Amino acid sequence: MLSNISWMQYAGGLLLVITIYYIYVAIRYYPSELKKLLVARKSELARETFYADPQELSPDVEEAASSEETSEMEEIEQLVVQLTGEIRDCSKQGVTEENLRLRIGTVLSSRSSMRNSPYRSSINELIASECSKYGAFTLDVGDVDEWWNSQM
Repeated sequence: MLSNISWMQYAGGLLLVITIYYIYVAIRYYPSELKKLLVARKSELARETFYADPQELSPDVEEAASSEETSEMEEIEQLVVQLTGEIRDCSKQGVTEENLRLRIGTVLSSRSSMRNSPYRSSINELIASECSKYGAFTLDVGDVDEWWNSQM
């Protein structure tokens, strides 16, 4: 029976079975990702349909997002420099934890836009790791998060 099937027919049948299997897995286990993919593809098609030049809308949107992202990243870099400087100075001067809290609170309150930033948890981890790096203070991320909340 198998001698009547050529290698090309076998490979085609195997390819068909594998394709059906992966489509089943995608539909069964990744439905939300598939919906996002299809919605993104539909929006691309709509943009190409409504605009003669598909890049007509994109440069302005990309430019605005890029400038906003750049300014946010610059602000984060400045905040990181300020925080590491304060922590280093406090550890060299032998300042109490309460005084450190006040000094870092001053820095955090001057950057109130970072309060709702998606990078807040990373900033918290940075503060905790810098404090443990200099060894003067032992903090965890929860303590630092409370500092943000107390600055409201």
